[in-house]
Amino acid sequence: MGQSRVYKWDNLKVFMIIGIVLEHSLIIYNYPRNLELIWAGFISCLMPLFTLISGYWHKPKAVQMQVKSYLKPMLLFSGVNFAIGYIFYPAYHSGFHFVGYAMWYFGALFVFSIVSPYLLRFVRLRLLLLLSMFLVFLFCLFPAVGRWESLLKELQINRLVGFYPFYILGICIRRYEKEIRAFVKPVSAKYLLLITFVVYLFLCYRVEGLAYNLLFI
Repeated sequence: MGQSRVYKWDNLKVFMIIGIVLEHSLIIYNYPRNLELIWAGFISCLMPLFTLISGYWHKPKAVQMQVKSYLKPMLLFSGVNFAIGYIFYPAYHSGFHFVGYAMWYFGALFVFSIVSPYLLRFVRLRLLLLLSMFLVFLFCLFPAVGRWESLLKELQINRLVGFYPFYILGICIRRYEKEIRAFVKPVSAKYLLLITFVVYLFLCYRVEGLAYNLLFI
């Protein structure tokens, strides 16, 4: 018999999708300061958690299957997004947007699913997690200006770099789940997560624009 479906994952993703819709609805208000903490509350956990879950369920697949699952929907809906945006959104009149708005996530999953099995042939999983986090640190120091900055944003390089550690973390949790459960008690993990979340919101409250100006959103 195959593994039974865990409906808690489905329920969690329903709430996360609703949160993503609410988060993006704030954009029409042009990111005012009084909504920054709400934005921070959504952005700090939703897409990282989506990426972590995708990493948790990661399985090496043929490139053709990855193209069908991720690349084709990204290109299709990016085209639709660009066409609609060109009609109703003046900013779309300048340049060509290769990855249409929220479709960047499909592109990121395509890259992650292709790159990860290849890297894991040469690098241990835990070391790859550390290297991916170090790459984020280096990217923050990179002075992206002018044409380079536009190219990085257009190809979503900032998000590829920024979210990859969460994808690898998901793979780590799946592989070492028994060891993690034995070492970290569920109650302790909940308190640690809550404390981290509160600290982040406090920093967003103290540092104006922190949530809006992160490199990876």
